[in-house]
Amino acid sequence: MSGLMRIGSNAGSSGAVTVEGSSSLLHVLTDLFVANAGTGTLTISSGGGAIIDGHVSIGELNGTTGLMLVTGTGSQTTIGGNLYVGKDLANGFFTVSNGGYALVYGDIEVGTGGGVGTVLVTGTDTSWDVGGTYKGETGTFTLADGAMAFVTDIQIGTGTGTHTVVVTGVNASGSNSILMAGITRCSIGETGHGVLTISEGGIVFPDDRIGHSIVNSFYISTYNR
Repeated sequence: MSGLMRIGSNAGSSGAVTVEGSSSLLHVLTDLFVANAGTGTLTISSGGGAIIDGHVSIGELNGTTGLMLVTGTGSQTTIGGNLYVGKDLANGFFTVSNGGYALVYGDIEVGTGGGVGTVLVTGTDTSWDVGGTYKGETGTFTLADGAMAFVTDIQIGTGTGTHTVVVTGVNASGSNSILMAGITRCSIGETGHGVLTISEGGIVFPDDRIGHSIVNSFYISTYNR
């Protein structure tokens, strides 16, 4: 267990933390900063787990680069607060892959304050659940290779930047990449420039009405390519 945790805390510093194996767990009781003022990496792999009771910030300050990776079957993270990816002129990367799972109870902010955020959810049996609002200002969110994501409220293109969401691909067993987005709201171009691209078998349900005509049109236009 840890209280407040910083990985790559000071300018010029670098830090790396790995949580590996099915009996391994990192529990942060308050907030986690990955690349606060330096360079930081957090890797959760091979069935490892991380529970963060507060907020998580990946790439916090000017010039920093932070990466959080959840990868491998059984690997998972739960974030009780908000997730910030690329803030205040920093670069942030959040990746869930190869059967990993991530749950964020709060909001997501990607690429704010001049920062650039990159979110990647990819691979068979990989999934990401977001209980709050996803706000993409600058950067990308890619859902690929049969992964799934459920986002309660999604806003693509907030602030003054450009944010792109890509839902693409079918995995080897024939499962499509699926984004369930905007149970309360799905907005593309909120105040900035938003782009949604659906390709190569990707599927987007823009609300919870599975049989709605707009949902069916998305499915037909993408699946048959």
